[in-house]
Amino acid sequence: MTIKDFAKLCACNPQTLRYYDKEDLLKPANVDAWTGYRYYSEEQALDFVKIKNLQDADFSIKEIKSLMERSDEEVYLAFEQKIKEQAEKLARIKEIQATYLSEKQKMEAKIREIKERLLLAAKKYDPREEFGISMEYYDQLIGKINDMFEESIKVMGSMNVDFSDVEVGDADCVTEETEYHNLLRNGACEVLFEKHNWDKTKEVIRDIPKLDNGEYMLYYEVEPSKMNNIIFCSVILSLMMDQNEGMNLKLSCDVTESKDGLNHFWLLKTK
Repeated sequence: MTIKDFAKLCACNPQTLRYYDKEDLLKPANVDAWTGYRYYSEEQALDFVKIKNLQDADFSIKEIKSLMERSDEEVYLAFEQKIKEQAEKLARIKEIQATYLSEKQKMEAKIREIKERLLLAAKKYDPREEFGISMEYYDQLIGKINDMFEESIKVMGSMNVDFSDVEVGDADCVTEETEYHNLLRNGACEVLFEKHNWDKTKEVIRDIPKLDNGEYMLYYEVEPSKMNNIIFCSVILSLMMDQNEGMNLKLSCDVTESKDGLNHFWLLKTK
């Protein structure tokens, strides 16, 4: 998810996340090589909870770094030691100590809620005519999405997600409207293939040439009826990976609403 959406999930200012990145406390899961935009996975929200709690308890940056890979039990003992060292902050530290695990549980609940919203939206969507795929294939894709979220929840003790105030339509693969539009217009990327005034997305995917190893961006400007965001991107990326099986690919997808009401597509690669 974008830094903006991740900040919403964690109820913090994006500047706080930039500070954590600078201090090597919470690095983005991915930084777009073309734009420098930061992207986070949903399980990193649990790391955010740990960092925020330790910071509020007056742990130093150095202390927090040493505790990031420690268990909840070890973190609990660190709180106890801090209470002994700073008796004047006893009340505040005990409050953090008491709410630490409950905050993690609340974050788990948020991620599960988002997963259910996303899967519900996915199940309501029929991709057969748009993408030329079977419902069996689509069901497998939904299963992959579910597995991704479940894996993220499993590693919460320690991503791919998140995702509380994030709408299903504001998913990871959807970025600011002008971000990739600017890349296309300013010539920062090489256009390998483009197609315009098409009707169904399957017409585009059918004509995309086979890819070599590398990083690619699929940029769509589409009519409003196709703005399914995460569902649209998930199907496209899954199809592209299947069509280029065995290749070492890094794919990203951006979908924005077209200005002329027509459908447009560009396949971009860094120069």
